[in-house]
Amino acid sequence: MAILKKTRKAARFVFVDMPLSVVGYRVLASNHQYIRDLWRSLRGISCPECRRGILVCQKDESVPDEKGEGTLHPWMCTACDFALLESSSSKKVRTVVRNMLNQETIERFGELEFAARQKRARQYAIHSRVFFTLAAGLFGYFLYNLAIGVGLAFSLNLASAGLACAAVALKASYRSWQVDTGTLFVQGSFFHFLKHERWLR
Repeated sequence: MAILKKTRKAARFVFVDMPLSVVGYRVLASNHQYIRDLWRSLRGISCPECRRGILVCQKDESVPDEKGEGTLHPWMCTACDFALLESSSSKKVRTVVRNMLNQETIERFGELEFAARQKRARQYAIHSRVFFTLAAGLFGYFLYNLAIGVGLAFSLNLASAGLACAAVALKASYRSWQVDTGTLFVQGSFFHFLKHERWLR
């Protein structure tokens, strides 16, 4: 019986394992698993509790909705014990999770003392000034290169880098204004900032 087992193992190694290793099957399989996990984490809904796992709908379990709008399914986290009872619509669950995270952020922000808020706003303002300065320098160098006749391809690279720096600076300036005024998760606040507030803080 032991000889038969050893013969079976040897045959499996020669006719299955060795050809698969030559073709690179195991490497391909592990890479496929890794890419599949990455794709699932990108498309999935992150757990608001642990921030590591994703929420998966248990469609085989259901509870009738008290409002009479259909059935509810448990959404379980893959990394912790967090569970959410909601409809099978991932769009609706995404909205619920985003509202939970927004509420948590507002509560944490409310716990910050005035000095801590001012410090955070000042950090964002400094960040904004640094990137606005970089953007101005890059745009100035872009115009200088155009004036002296340097190739357009190199000059456009400078302009695109300046545009990226300006976008980062504007975002940091907006964050500084948000922290300073406590305007968090208010619809239309960014457009209000663009129209009525100082970009350079």
